[in-house]
Amino acid sequence: MSQKMKDRVAIITGGCGGVGIEVSRTFIKEGASIVIADMNDEVGNALADEMKAAGGNAIFCHVDVTKEEDIKGCVEKCVETYGKLDTLINIACVMGIETGYIHEVTSEMFDKDISINLKGSFLFTKYALPEMMKNEKGSIVNFSAVSAIRGMIGHSVYASAKYGMECLTRMIATQYGKNGIRANCIRPGVMTNPNWEDTDFGKEYSAFMLSHMPATRIGRAADAAPVVLFFACDDSCYVNGQTLTMDGGLTCHEPQWKEDLAEFEKGLR
Repeated sequence: MSQKMKDRVAIITGGCGGVGIEVSRTFIKEGASIVIADMNDEVGNALADEMKAAGGNAIFCHVDVTKEEDIKGCVEKCVETYGKLDTLINIACVMGIETGYIHEVTSEMFDKDISINLKGSFLFTKYALPEMMKNEKGSIVNFSAVSAIRGMIGHSVYASAKYGMECLTRMIATQYGKNGIRANCIRPGVMTNPNWEDTDFGKEYSAFMLSHMPATRIGRAADAAPVVLFFACDDSCYVNGQTLTMDGGLTCHEPQWKEDLAEFEKGLR
């Protein structure tokens, strides 16, 4: 069986989250050597041990994406361990720092949200690019969100940061395409979260969102892994600077907000 990531070295940020774990396992299966970058030492070390026990090359690197020295150190550790870096997957993000209206967002909330959801990926990219330029080859995969292209009640800074990820993707593609470096972006929609998917809230939220989607189920972390693999490997060698929406059709139509519309119509009578 051909391995699409054979001899590739990848850093996966947010590697201990649902999507990060699935991407890490997929990359190992496809022959890559990986660095799992995250703040969760327990999960990260266990994941690296699991992959090494199965014959893969994996190390864990503790990284707080709000700290530039952690990011720089992670890239240095990757090159020191594997001799190069040619793939960067920027998944690390946090939603829920600010959930109210714009006028309710404090400067502290804004700075924290941007630092985690945009600046961290920018800095990882900044330090990864010189290593990729040495080999004149590289692939960077960023993560946006459908909130970047839709108005929402709350999450204003998060959505702004995610749109920034799409812009960053185009900038990388434009500035470094001649160096053999590609950048593409994934814009996921509603996905299950292992922290709450089995709770009453999780079940109610999933059911509500699914009722407004042309899909048979909510997205899963495993759905993202093959898309990341496509952008990271040579299957997409002529794809650069693009954002792919992966949302089960959520943004392809005008949703029928049944319950809300019914309440609105009652008010008109």
